[in-house]
Amino acid sequence: MHDITYYLQYIPKIVILMTLFAMSYLCLKDNRKRIKDRLMNLFREHKWMIAFFFYAAILLIVTILDRRKTNPYKYIFVFEGFMSNGEINWDSIQNIIAFIPYTFFYLYAFKPTKSFCVAFALSMITTCFIEIIQLIFWIGNFQFEDIIFNIIGGIIGWFLFYLVFSFAKYKKY
Repeated sequence: MHDITYYLQYIPKIVILMTLFAMSYLCLKDNRKRIKDRLMNLFREHKWMIAFFFYAAILLIVTILDRRKTNPYKYIFVFEGFMSNGEINWDSIQNIIAFIPYTFFYLYAFKPTKSFCVAFALSMITTCFIEIIQLIFWIGNFQFEDIIFNIIGGIIGWFLFYLVFSFAKYKKY
């Protein structure tokens, strides 16, 4: 388990990558406006999409790229829940918390019509992708418990999105 400062070292790399992608997009676009205006419009119009991709990059770095080689089969069927040996199991809580902003940003950026189904499917597909990558490359631990808790986090993210979106609609009227 690393503290937050360990993960902060990846932020400059992510920002540089996102800037390169944004600059490439702007240079290839037919419109000949000034780059500054395009960047401002890009951030203004697509800020939630940028937030989603930024958070997805952080999530993938933490769950796949920042793992050590282990035996992924060791803990497949271990289910500790929220309590382990009388103490709080922080891994379960982190798995839930990790997917709350992921689904929230996705739903806010793309606004699908059936948001609960999309939140559930997005959480399940992303978690299964992460866990299968961990299993194939022997990094981290493949656990069914992680899949369950990440889906719970995705559902909580949907619930928060629903509350914020409902409150925003209510406030308009």
